[in-house]
Amino acid sequence: MKDYTEVEEFLLNWFSKCSVNEEVMKFGKELKKQGYNIYILSNMAKATFEFFSSKYDFFDIANGTIISANEGIKKPDKKIFEILLNRYSLKPQECLLIDDDDTNKTLEVANSIGINGRKVKANDLEDIKMLLRENNINV
Repeated sequence: MKDYTEVEEFLLNWFSKCSVNEEVMKFGKELKKQGYNIYILSNMAKATFEFFSSKYDFFDIANGTIISANEGIKKPDKKIFEILLNRYSLKPQECLLIDDDDTNKTLEVANSIGINGRKVKANDLEDIKMLLRENNINV
């Protein structure tokens, strides 16, 4: 019988081997200091969210956080956007979605309910800044 302990350990804790883009987190904190509200809508698993939120303080600056695993529904389902909008009393036309979904389905759904945005290159700060400038947010 083969020992799959290492494989099992990796599958259960792969996220602990990941790093985050410190530049992007720093920029998010700067936006928050400038008075922008930041909401996190993520398809993270519970364990992944618990790991990252305990290791990084970025989640602390968010005005609100929706984690799909906690809601039992995930992007691109329209209902998760409705949860975000209703829970935090947000107006779709006042929101800007920054997303790196390669399928663009998340953006299609968001755009269909009035949330503007576009796909950005994952962890690419310059692309994020470009999207903000495209939406008249001076950075």
